[in-house]
Amino acid sequence: METKKNKVQDYERLGTITRSVLLIFVFLFVLFPETEINRQLLAALLIVGALYIPTYHFIFVRKILPTKYSETKQIFYFSHPIDVIAVTMVVLFSGAHLSPLFFLYYIVIASIALPYGKRAGFFGATATSLAFSIVYGLEFLSGSLAHLHWQHTLHFLIEIGSFWVVAFLSGNIGQILERSLKEQAALALRNEQLFRLQKKEAQRIAVINSVSKMASSTLDMLKVCTKLVRELKKIVDFDRVSISLLDEKGSNVESYALSSTGEVIEKKVVIPKEVCCAEWVTRYKKPLMRPDLAKGIHFETDDTIMAQGIKTCFSLPLVVRDKVIGTFCLYNKKRGAFNDDDVKILVPLTEQLSIAIENAKLYGKVKQQAVTDHLTGLYNHSYFQHFLSNELARAKRYQRPLSVVMLDLDGFKGYNDNFGHPEGDRILKKVGEILQKNVRDSDIAARYGGDEFILVLPETTIQKASTVAERIQDQFKEEIPDEPHSKLGISVGVASFPTIATSKSELIKIADDFLYGTKKVKKRKIVGTIIS
Repeated sequence: METKKNKVQDYERLGTITRSVLLIFVFLFVLFPETEINRQLLAALLIVGALYIPTYHFIFVRKILPTKYSETKQIFYFSHPIDVIAVTMVVLFSGAHLSPLFFLYYIVIASIALPYGKRAGFFGATATSLAFSIVYGLEFLSGSLAHLHWQHTLHFLIEIGSFWVVAFLSGNIGQILERSLKEQAALALRNEQLFRLQKKEAQRIAVINSVSKMASSTLDMLKVCTKLVRELKKIVDFDRVSISLLDEKGSNVESYALSSTGEVIEKKVVIPKEVCCAEWVTRYKKPLMRPDLAKGIHFETDDTIMAQGIKTCFSLPLVVRDKVIGTFCLYNKKRGAFNDDDVKILVPLTEQLSIAIENAKLYGKVKQQAVTDHLTGLYNHSYFQHFLSNELARAKRYQRPLSVVMLDLDGFKGYNDNFGHPEGDRILKKVGEILQKNVRDSDIAARYGGDEFILVLPETTIQKASTVAERIQDQFKEEIPDEPHSKLGISVGVASFPTIATSKSELIKIADDFLYGTKKVKKRKIVGTIIS
């Protein structure tokens, strides 16, 4: 309806131009008449026409038509017959069938047939023929044609026939022009669509290349994810992103939520559940497009997501060597926000992201192995030395406390001799687990060497460090009971900065001295706490 309305509005503008041309011809003829005319009546017609044309155009075509087309379109059925009547009156008052303004009929017929087609042109030719017949009739009744003879009849028929010829030719020309314009418009539309596709394809390739470079140039997973989100925003519309990564056992999921600018807005570790789309995508190893979260497949977490205004979700698996390592989900607050073009972009990007994440995880694993004792999972001796140096420098700078706890297994050699090294390794692993349970994120537990272990506790006084050491001794007694023929125990020594030691070497030596002091007196208690 809107397209048809605009088309008719354009045609009526053309009609206004045609009527204006007719008015100009009549005006010139009144000024410079070639035959005897009724100047007064023609002048009156000019005045009426000068009022009618702008009134019709500005009130109807420009004001009423755009807002009330369906209610007012019938007016068009009368506007062109009015043109025929007006021309007929001009012809009648300027010489009747011999009028030099007879050609104005052709202009009226052409103005109907060109825009509206042959059928409308034939309608205009019929109306014009009828009007011209009335002109002949009036002439005959007035006595101007007292004797009709065959020349008049032939002249009349030729003129009537010329109306139909003009209607036919104008209609065909109009159809040819309209078809040509449609083809040009279609070609322009195709070219524009092709240009947009090429531009989007170029952007897609640029984004993929950019992410690929980032994936190969950095082993920082979050940097890669941030870069991907920022680049992706250039060609895909979304409001937020979530990236979920499975651990090696698949028992935990590390989940990151990022804004559309790539900023990490939430990070958490959760247990995989069947209540979210990420678990579905992981299980079936294929993308899941949900254009409307309120319809179709539904998960428990959808209610929380929809409460934030999200209406569309597109989830893709992150796959490396046919193994799902996580999921990549895009969210949008509009329904049906993602299309096939977005899918073509996202699938290769998630492949690049999968490779980058896997490389980052492998690098992190290798890096972790370089500072980790492979048997106990604790940090190794070299990392302990590095960490203690950094933390002691910070403690000195800000005058904050720092403590170390040295631990050594009692009777471990005899245990190894009696039960074998595999059992001894089991005990060492168990000690590592106990130590891990008793340190904070800011602390570290390390294997110092053999059956010796050490804790570094920043922001911890000697009293609090002693409490930690006592708790470890108690848990050791509970979880590693005495074995027959080989009693196991654990001795502890504690030292602290700045109350006891002022350097790294002093901290380690004093804690070690307290440890062996405990062994000498054969008491399972912490002697470091008695030194002020």
